[in-house]
Amino acid sequence: MHLSVYYEKNAITLKLISALHRLRMDQLLASDGVQQSAPVTVTITVLDANDNTPTFSNVSYSVNLFTDMLPGETVIQMLAVDSDASENGQVTYRILAGDQGTFLIDSSTGVITVAPGAELTVGRSYALTVEAVDNGPVPQR
Repeated sequence: MHLSVYYEKNAITLKLISALHRLRMDQLLASDGVQQSAPVTVTITVLDANDNTPTFSNVSYSVNLFTDMLPGETVIQMLAVDSDASENGQVTYRILAGDQGTFLIDSSTGVITVAPGAELTVGRSYALTVEAVDNGPVPQR
């Protein structure tokens, strides 16, 4: 049982005594203990605690580019997964370092493209640091 019940001055207080998990459904039957009152329905909504962070499937990625790539052309699509619900699981992307004005990232899709005015040079390497964060409040871990 995850809840304890307290009776005080014609009021019933439910107190959480152990963690609930939004992926598991719990049912609660409430009565006054002596069967004198009619049954009552208690609805408990378990909200997501934002206890997961977005994770990429790989630690690093490698892509070959060509010097004739046009601005807006896709370089790679980054994908990070966050198993939280709703906005807690929605991922936002950004380039933290290394773009030097050469690349752009779509914050909602993770698609990295060639930036307008960028000139790709034969033999040049680029190392981007990409961050994925969820859109929930500060994680509760």
